[in-house]
Amino acid sequence: MRFEVVSLLQDGSHVAVVDDVDSDAQTTSTVLEDAGLVPVTVNIPSGADELVDSLVGHFAGVVCDHRLHGKADYFGAQIVAKCMQRGLPAVLLTTFADPRDNALIQTYRPQIPALLMRGLDSTGSNIRKALEYAEAETHGNYRITREPHRTVARVTARHDDPPQTIELLIPAWSTSQVVSVPTNSLGDAAGIARVGQRFLADVNIYADSHLDLYAANFESIPDASFDDLVNDL
Repeated sequence: MRFEVVSLLQDGSHVAVVDDVDSDAQTTSTVLEDAGLVPVTVNIPSGADELVDSLVGHFAGVVCDHRLHGKADYFGAQIVAKCMQRGLPAVLLTTFADPRDNALIQTYRPQIPALLMRGLDSTGSNIRKALEYAEAETHGNYRITREPHRTVARVTARHDDPPQTIELLIPAWSTSQVVSVPTNSLGDAAGIARVGQRFLADVNIYADSHLDLYAANFESIPDASFDDLVNDL
């Protein structure tokens, strides 16, 4: 079935801009205006939940910078995930400047419908389309590159130095390229993750690149169960 976006986002819809750098907020606001939207730069309080509470019910969407260090000790990835969980379409802007940032973003990637590179992807039309995709996901309507599928992932390496990560081979996505995910994204399964361990996980196996890939809801597979699973395929 072809994915179609039926959006409530209209010309003149108010969109919150969350950014700790005034000049960046102004740039984002300008491109949103060019796309027919009404940007509103919001104050950034000390608490993440306080910020989300101030957005839900007041805006049609949110465009959030990832690094908010100038005004808060939380990150944009957390805000986008919290907004999406409460039904408010939100997208994330980033520059991928720091590997630690990348690991944190990956932790929340299942709840981040669109990740836009500042300057490259952050045109008004791209942001508006990303917000429309985000709105669709709040209703459980995923485009093919974001739709999760239950599939097998095998641990190929584990790195316990910060930022703690685990490398996975996910054959349904690629039979040769491994992907790195934060160890804590495995939840309770992180403690038993060792090289060779197989898990079932929800993965968007049609992701275009490793930057768009996510894996969530890990469940360990005992060796005998894995043999049964393979025989059933």
